[in-house]
Amino acid sequence: MYPHTIKKPHAKKNVFKFISVKNSAIITCESSLEFDACFHLEYHPNVVSFESQPFCFNYQLEDRPHSYTPDFLVTLNSGHKSLQEIKDSKFCLTPEYIHIFEAMQKGSEAIGFPLHLVTERQIRKGFILDNLKLIHRYAGSKHICDFKKSVIEVIQNQGLSTPGKLVCVFGKSIGFMNRELLELMSLGLVKAHLENSLFNEDTELWVKE
Repeated sequence: MYPHTIKKPHAKKNVFKFISVKNSAIITCESSLEFDACFHLEYHPNVVSFESQPFCFNYQLEDRPHSYTPDFLVTLNSGHKSLQEIKDSKFCLTPEYIHIFEAMQKGSEAIGFPLHLVTERQIRKGFILDNLKLIHRYAGSKHICDFKKSVIEVIQNQGLSTPGKLVCVFGKSIGFMNRELLELMSLGLVKAHLENSLFNEDTELWVKE
């Protein structure tokens, strides 16, 4: 196992930079799919930290040595660490790739890390990614003002609320209320159903217990 750094990109190859509040760092990615995966890792409640291109390790394939750099090292709040390979499904569902990936998994397990394959079918499914990108626009501030505390209290009392209901309670515009809610969501203090539609005035909200 040895360090890996992303070299200066080829003139025709893009490098994507994700600003992570969770890691207090800029996460550098080598593809748009890896960049999109960052949004899931940033806002998954069980993920404590994640690191791109963390290191290289060796594995054996048909009795020959090979090296591999995983796309992410992910640490959960349980302390469990795992590696992720981010790949478009059209490239990774062939028998040839599966054979290679199984060899990489054995090499990963040999150094104490499980290796998981994640595709665009998980990363770009439904409306989740678009909603996470919206939430990320409002990330950064950790200050919880009195108004936000009042919003949390009302949602707790209602049990299940929506931005539209909160507009009626507080007499604020929907734009103002959405901003406050998205900031709270970026902090993980307010939860929402993000799978089936884009965030709107009817999105169901609740408070993290």
